[in-house]
Formats: sequence, C-alpha cells, structure tokens
Amino acid sequence: VISTNEALHKVAVRCNDNSYLIPNGIDLAAFKPSNISTTRERFTVGFAGNVGSPVTMKYKGYIAIAGAITELYDEVAFKTVLFGHAQIPHDRMAPDFYHKIDCLVNASKGEGCSNTIMEALACGVPVICTKVGYHGEMLKHNENCLFAEPHSKSIATAIACLRTDKILRNRL
Repeated sequence: VISTNEALHKVAVRCNDNSYLIPNGIDLAAFKPSNISTTRERFTVGFAGNVGSPVTMKYKGYIAIAGAITELYDEVAFKTVLFGHAQIPHDRMAPDFYHKIDCLVNASKGEGCSNTIMEALACGVPVICTKVGYHGEMLKHNENCLFAEPHSKSIATAIACLRTDKILRNRL
C-alpha cells in the first residue's frame, strides 16, 4: 500500500504491514522558477483545482478563496485553472499559470499530497494553504508557506500579508 501522507500511512499500516509513505513527485526540469522577470499591474493570486460541482468547490476551498478575492477586489487579480474547463495542458502550466501569478492559494479541507502546491513551490511561487495532508505535515508556516484557515477572512489576511511584505514573499 502506498500512502501520500503520514495520516493515511498510519491507517494503511494497520491494515497491511507492507505499506509505504511515498509523496507525489514532480518533474523539476519542467517546474522551475522563470528566468524572465515580470511586472504585473496588480498582485495576482492563483488557484488550480477540480471544482466541477458546488460540493467540490466548497471542499477544495474555492468558495472561501473567491470570498477573499472579493474582499480584496481593488488590490489583487485572480487567475484560475479549473480542471475540465479551459484547462491548461500540464506541460504548459509553468509558463502559462505558475509564472503568471504572485502566489498560489490552496484552501482544501483535505489532501493527500497536492501536485499543485509542489509545482508552485518548485516554480518559486509562494503558497498559502490549509494545514492538511502531506503539506500540512511537512511545510512550516512563515518558513516555506503561509498556513490559513479554510475561510475567506483568514485567506484574505494571508494574501494581504504576502502582497505587502516583499521580503516574506521573496523568502517563501
């Protein structure tokens, strides 16, 4: 049994001693920081996920993120990649999405190991995420991400912090 985070691994081991914790991997040749300097008119927040129904929109945190963006409407832009609808091909995600955002927000209520978070981090994009799954276990708040609660006020506060604190943004 292969598990993508420690919490799932603990469950798997109870059922089968032949269980391993192996987080998802990404292609670091494809997902890396851009060597092209960009200047955007407004701080741009990104979201990528499969939100095909109101239930998944809530579970993946899209509704809370949209609420945060609404609260910060005059200060930030919002770029989304919604899987299944005008989806960017995976081999174009770095140049067409990650390199065009200033931070990625993932406010999911549950994850195993999010490829989106790993790809953003590999591209040098600061991440705001909920403390769930592999990333909740492995990342550290204010060290390599910002953790937020899965509601719009907490997400808006984290976005505003990244938008105004260039030193933090560069470090993350």
